Amino acid sequence: KRFLEECYCESGALARDALLGKNILAARYAAMFPPTEQSPSLKGVKRDANDKYGISQEVVAEALGRRPIVIIGDVGVGKTSFIRNLIYVRAAEEMRNAIFLYIDLGSQANLGQDIHDFLIDEIERQLIESHSVDLFEDAFVRGVYHGDLLRFEKGIYGRLKESAPEKFLEKQIELLAGLTGNRVQHLQKCIQHLSKGRQKQVVISIDNADQRELQDQQRAFLAAQEFAGVWQALVLVSIRPRTYFASKNAGSISAYPQRILTISPPRVDLVLEKRLKFSLDLAEGRLPLER
Repeated sequence: KRFLEECYCESGALARDALLGKNILAARYAAMFPPTEQSPSLKGVKRDANDKYGISQEVVAEALGRRPIVIIGDVGVGKTSFIRNLIYVRAAEEMRNAIFLYIDLGSQANLGQDIHDFLIDEIERQLIESHSVDLFEDAFVRGVYHGDLLRFEKGIYGRLKESAPEKFLEKQIELLAGLTGNRVQHLQKCIQHLSKGRQKQVVISIDNADQRELQDQQRAFLAAQEFAGVWQALVLVSIRPRTYFASKNAGSISAYPQRILTISPPRVDLVLEKRLKFSLDLAEGRLPLER
């Protein structure tokens, strides 16, 4: 967090002599998508100096409208740094009551594991290890399926509650076992419960999807769409322009409109200046270190 506060440079802070390069980048991004109604809308990552999170209010509204935010930029322009700065610095106060799940497809699930299975496994792992949310804990499961338990109590087995409480409990456990048996549906119910019941915003970042083969990228896109649209999570997906263009033309995600954020490279001199100053402060003991 301290590194991001001291060293992060806002995207697109280009020097005057680099305006030509900026225009070329803007034209390149726009040319990848034909001007049709089905084409995604392109927005710069920052529109106004007063934008609280470094993102335009239009994009925030899109995210609340249950659409994933797709972040497009070339190699090394700062897609991952933008996400980290947003989560740990710009929106740090809001994230205190949120659940942030970061999934790196570049360094994980490279040994033949199915992308969908990996996403479910990774979300379950991060929930229990980073947020102490055990999806199969008895009290938590009963909270998630509270409405189903009330319906069960009014059903045909409801009379057993007083006459045969042990039998009633056994049937109740069988119901919960069936509901939790489908991992995908159970995880979806749990995410919705955390959002509504516990009033926690769930933020899922799927990073480096472009480092996978096209089929995996398309599955990641479809998963992001479902996370945002059905699971009520705020979803960020960062990829490269060429990759998104190929995936869009392949047809699997052409039916889903997204808000596209374009990341431009920052001024190199500002990046170097900030990092050298940070290194000097570390070397001379002006910044606290854990060890």
